[in-house]
Amino acid sequence: MRDVVRKTAKTQTMKKLISIALFFWLAMANAQDYVDLAGAYLRYAPMAQKKNYPEQYRTIQHVALEAKVPFILKNKNVFFIGTESSHMTLFNRIDMPNGGDIIIPDEYAFVNLQFGYQHNWNEKWQSTFVLVPKFISDMPTLFDGNHFQFGGVLLVNCKQSENLTWRMGVYANKEFFGPLLSPSLGFYWKVNDKLQFDVNMMNRAFLYYRAHDRFWTGVGFRGGINSYGLSEEDVYLEKVDNNIFVFTDVFVTKNLVLNLRAGHSILRTYRYFPEDEKVDMKLALVNFGGNRTKYDGDIKDGLMFEVRLIFRYWLSKEEPISKDLN
Repeated sequence: MRDVVRKTAKTQTMKKLISIALFFWLAMANAQDYVDLAGAYLRYAPMAQKKNYPEQYRTIQHVALEAKVPFILKNKNVFFIGTESSHMTLFNRIDMPNGGDIIIPDEYAFVNLQFGYQHNWNEKWQSTFVLVPKFISDMPTLFDGNHFQFGGVLLVNCKQSENLTWRMGVYANKEFFGPLLSPSLGFYWKVNDKLQFDVNMMNRAFLYYRAHDRFWTGVGFRGGINSYGLSEEDVYLEKVDNNIFVFTDVFVTKNLVLNLRAGHSILRTYRYFPEDEKVDMKLALVNFGGNRTKYDGDIKDGLMFEVRLIFRYWLSKEEPISKDLN
């Protein structure tokens, strides 16, 4: 009987410690009421025609898994580690003169680690620094040392009020096309219990509307730039993927969130360049220096669909608030 009591006490103590740790992690992370510990998503872009190549088409399929673990330090500061793995397949269809067609799949992947530190300077100011080493390539030589990249993120938050937080930061990475520098400026604004804005200029913007306690909807924009080294050819792939979409968040349970998105790409490009031709620097979408030879035709913009499944740990006893911060 005593053993059972001891085990029960230990279990309750462990739960309390986990709750306290996650509470401080939350307090450091933009005043959120939750932390997303794990997630998985599938993105699909139906067949779109290549520009200048009317007989060629491309379909895009993207699958990813991600997770993070926080560790509480002194003075309520937080160290965290995370990881994300992604697999992307480009299905290239070529219409043949005899009326048939062939489909050639190209597979790409990346695996990264995230080492982050969040420091709470006072009740108003908070900063976050994250190092992101990763391997990114086509599948045969994913962990080849030639396909290693190293980047980092610096973020600063200023909490003006309970409902308004300003954000500024910069992301830097050594891409295969050269150094990438992407500054950001944004804010989180809770207008009221039903309407919220979450904006980071340059790469993301969300408007949320709370239609029901377990159902949120809204519109969003998400953009991104990265590059993949190739194992056989002396080329690299530069991907610019920007999408505007409508979304819904459905709470299957309190901790399991189903996020659905449907939208359209904007200025989408998937271009191949010789590996020895680079830019001096890319500032967001603007290239500085370099005269590169483009090998492959861009695909036209088209539809996109995405499904996300998120494990969300709530630290507030209030009703769930579904803000997609990925």
